[in-house]
Amino acid sequence: MGGSSGPSYFGTLTSSRKKLQLIVKIPQDLTIDEAMLQTVDAPDIPPDVILGRNAHNQPITLFGCFCRPETREGLKTLRIDAIAAIDGLEVADWNQPAIRTALIQIDPISIWLGGQALIATNKNGKEGFTLPSATDLSFQISEGVELGIWCSTGISSSQEKVSFAQGSSVWLQFDRPRSVQEISDDWVPWVDRLFSLLIGSGIRHQSVTCHEDKFFGENSKPLGKKGELIRKGGRAPTRADEISLWDMVTRYSELSDNFGKIIAKWTEVADRYEALVDLFSIAAFNRSLHTQAEFLFLVQALEVYHARSPSFDSMLVAKDAHKARVERAVTAVPDDLKDWVERTLRAANNKHLDVRLSEIFKLHLNESTKIFGCDPSLAEKIRYTRNHLTHHTGDETSPKLLTRNHLVQVSWNLRTFIWVCLLKEIGVCGAPIDRLIRKYEAHFVSLN
Repeated sequence: MGGSSGPSYFGTLTSSRKKLQLIVKIPQDLTIDEAMLQTVDAPDIPPDVILGRNAHNQPITLFGCFCRPETREGLKTLRIDAIAAIDGLEVADWNQPAIRTALIQIDPISIWLGGQALIATNKNGKEGFTLPSATDLSFQISEGVELGIWCSTGISSSQEKVSFAQGSSVWLQFDRPRSVQEISDDWVPWVDRLFSLLIGSGIRHQSVTCHEDKFFGENSKPLGKKGELIRKGGRAPTRADEISLWDMVTRYSELSDNFGKIIAKWTEVADRYEALVDLFSIAAFNRSLHTQAEFLFLVQALEVYHARSPSFDSMLVAKDAHKARVERAVTAVPDDLKDWVERTLRAANNKHLDVRLSEIFKLHLNESTKIFGCDPSLAEKIRYTRNHLTHHTGDETSPKLLTRNHLVQVSWNLRTFIWVCLLKEIGVCGAPIDRLIRKYEAHFVSLN
């Protein structure tokens, strides 16, 4: 392996969720002193992008490379860590537009679709089984971007048994090439988070395969150059057997008539409320968070929702009117107080957190009442507790401060409520919303 213009060497690439490392061993003939000086005087700096060939003599590209050299008089060892790779394609740069189709394998989608690996038959009194037809769906996300869902039954056999299992994937197709960076950092999380919301569990894809050509629909080409995207880090993929049909928030059968609109709306929501979706996903699908951290993430998510939603106005009065009254106030105070008064009053037009929360709860009154009950002081308690946890300025004996046990339940309810808000924003309502509320109400159990 080597850079685009540098020397080439043989190496061994190790890939796992915790490691993406290339080890290169280079023979040399140095004295002990020369070997020691080599490490100090001429540290090895690999190129950011390393191009090479894999064991099948197919191209492979490593991105974000950095090196930890080990040198001896007879052998130099380069331990090159990479952030990402694409196995099967040669791509000059992480940000180079090169990908027209991305195939994202997500096996739990087969459960969401309600499919079965085999269908029982009874013909002329003889029972048997047949393979179901493949599911092939496609939707227009936005201009130049198409999404599809594919699900089919696969067969595997050995001397002992024959197995049937459904596999499913989501494909994205673009009219113009997109970079590996955009596929990895934008579109793959976009897909994972959409199906996490709809299925009701944190969904993590199994694999991502990138194609240089469009593969589906008009003007498509046979499967040509492709590469598997590899990223270091992250958690294990979600298996289909981890998902229960009866525990899902939605099912495709109840959304099928409007699913194209839901997909298009998710594009708008994921962009408008990007920070909200990020904060919610961290809190909702990362159960290792401490209670206080989860609470702060969720409250901040609601602040983003209020600030970004066209349904609310974060200002007490119009911006121009507030600017005018600040200027009037500043001219009326002594010169030595002008800077302090201006800085203080400039920020005084923002609604307080409890006001913002009350407006959000009122907008979704039916759901917020079911989730939180009828505590008229809840918004004030959340504001007081957030400020205390952030600034440690409140009175720990105040009745407005949520106790630890209450904080756990409020965080759990905030999680459900934000989930409801996001589903409603993309056009999901009715039975799925009621199912979500019942599900998480039934799943909350206190150990005290």
